[in-house]
Amino acid sequence: MNLFVINTDLKDDAVDAEHHWFDRGIAVTSGGQRYRNGLKRPREGDLLALYVNGRGIAAVGRAVDDVVVEVHGDDLVNPKESEEYHRAVVWQYDLREAPITIPALRDLRIFGQNAVSQVKLSSAYQGFLQLLAGRAAKPQSDRTELRRSAALVQRTGPLKRPAGARKPLQRPAPGMVFDRDPAVKAWTLRRSKGLCECCRQKAPFTDKDGLPYLESHHIVHLANGGTDTPDNAASVCPNCHRELHHAGEARRRELTDKLRRHVLETEEASGGVLA
Repeated sequence: MNLFVINTDLKDDAVDAEHHWFDRGIAVTSGGQRYRNGLKRPREGDLLALYVNGRGIAAVGRAVDDVVVEVHGDDLVNPKESEEYHRAVVWQYDLREAPITIPALRDLRIFGQNAVSQVKLSSAYQGFLQLLAGRAAKPQSDRTELRRSAALVQRTGPLKRPAGARKPLQRPAPGMVFDRDPAVKAWTLRRSKGLCECCRQKAPFTDKDGLPYLESHHIVHLANGGTDTPDNAASVCPNCHRELHHAGEARRRELTDKLRRHVLETEEASGGVLA
């Protein structure tokens, strides 16, 4: 995926505006046709980094589609503007409280003052991802977005064991849907080394992000009060995942005990860091 820096054209005192565009899931800019055309450049799935003047990068996320919406009136984020241009985004990192600083960006020769700029140098791209290392990824309730965010976390470099959530937030939705930490999924995938943590067989295929396809399983289910933490989460192949959920009671208990032992052993061996 490509990385684009989007200048919101907001000033450093526009913190309320930051909350509006973040909560609405939009990348926003203004300033005429040059800015509108610039916002058209990223393609669906590209990574967008929102730059706020005087502050730095305040959020990072994935472009949902290729549509730029011209906005007027009550839909404006900044009512001082006559028009704005919006792109739908799934935010993956919320950096509003501690933005990636302007000096850190300058060290990578990334400049946010342009309307929209693509980070083309591979060294700058990788350097930017490393600036995300250790920062909390935004929890995701949608499984596809969780997978995509976990893939981004994986790209930031060596992983430190994430804290996760002892009581993950449940969302109002059909069935039981929980906010889950992408860093926990990324950690268990890295810990698995591409092997199902239940049967120890190789992942059945590689996914769209080039990573071994394994599914997340919570040893104590979240619906039963389980935690979204590394010691209660595992990466398993689809067959084992189905068996863990749908086999007879004795078989499920056997597999769960086996998986729990393996997770505890590998957690202890990790030393809290996975390269």
